[in-house]
Amino acid sequence: MNEKTMGAIPVSALERLEQSAVKLSLITFCLRHEELKAAPDAAEIHSIKSDLSRALREVSTNAAACALTGGIPEKAKASPPAGAEPKRIQRKEIPKGTAYGVLRLRCPKCGDVFGRFLREPSASVTCRCGGEVQLDNLTRYEFTCPCCDFEARGRTNLEDPEITVPCKCGNPVTMKWDRNKRMYHE
Repeated sequence: MNEKTMGAIPVSALERLEQSAVKLSLITFCLRHEELKAAPDAAEIHSIKSDLSRALREVSTNAAACALTGGIPEKAKASPPAGAEPKRIQRKEIPKGTAYGVLRLRCPKCGDVFGRFLREPSASVTCRCGGEVQLDNLTRYEFTCPCCDFEARGRTNLEDPEITVPCKCGNPVTMKWDRNKRMYHE
């Protein structure tokens, strides 16, 4: 059964709830104003009330599940049409000798160590002094800041036994080279 959803609530449940509420409010209005020529059929009122309570239960169940999980419950999610292929996520092709993301680099010309963030893959970065830093031979680093628990990762061209990288909170984090993992970490 493929139902459309509005938030976490199937549209069909909302429509049934709305229709039952309209019928019940119309009967209530007519009774209050004594415009009914004949008393409504008890079976009809019972049917409307049961439809209303069933729709209310379904809506409240879906809303509660949504509140607990923080999202749309699995059974309320619209499933893809039969025969449709699932959408595949394609990874970016990164050319060899390029890098992107968070970088901690040392300029070969002036020796200055600086940080840079690249949104797109690039083969080199220009330092303030005008020196070109090639991004073809970088190693990874990862750390969790002891002050703010921020988890960071990036790449570097530094070759020291220990490197220090500032966290986003300003705390300097020192990492050591791990020969087995071929990366810097705490």
